[in-house]
Amino acid sequence: MTISKHFLSLLLCLGFLFVHAQQKVVELPLGQKKLLVRVTEPEKFSPDNTYPILLGPGLDGGSLNLGCRYFGSNSEKHGWILVESLVHMENRTAIKVLLDYLEKTYSLNELFILGFSANSEDAFQIASIYNNHFTGVISMPRNPNINDLESLKRLANKKVLMIVTEKE
Repeated sequence: MTISKHFLSLLLCLGFLFVHAQQKVVELPLGQKKLLVRVTEPEKFSPDNTYPILLGPGLDGGSLNLGCRYFGSNSEKHGWILVESLVHMENRTAIKVLLDYLEKTYSLNELFILGFSANSEDAFQIASIYNNHFTGVISMPRNPNINDLESLKRLANKKVLMIVTEKE
């Protein structure tokens, strides 16, 4: 009887874990290196549902202790799958490795890329190279490279949100 109560308690605890948000760390192979990626799934995540995915910079210095400061606290409460990495600092073919992982793991509906300041230029470049994968770009406040009009034309039908202030 005691074993049954403990077993039931364990099942209840495991059930609680599976319906709430979770973070996982993935190492994706990049030739001789690995790309460190942290994925935060939303509260009550279910693999049967579709969620928007936001790719953002993060893991400054490759440290898991330094999360993406742009996602803020309680990022699991907003219903997005959040993906932190330093993929924007890698060769542009590395993004394909990350996209392949996301497409195999999740039902992709909407995929956005976030850039902040200098890495906004990277976000625009990545989204223009892989424009058939991205729904849009969120940029704070760096502008895309206006000298590369061909890349910008590939974003003609994409959603672009740029967050700027009067003082920047």
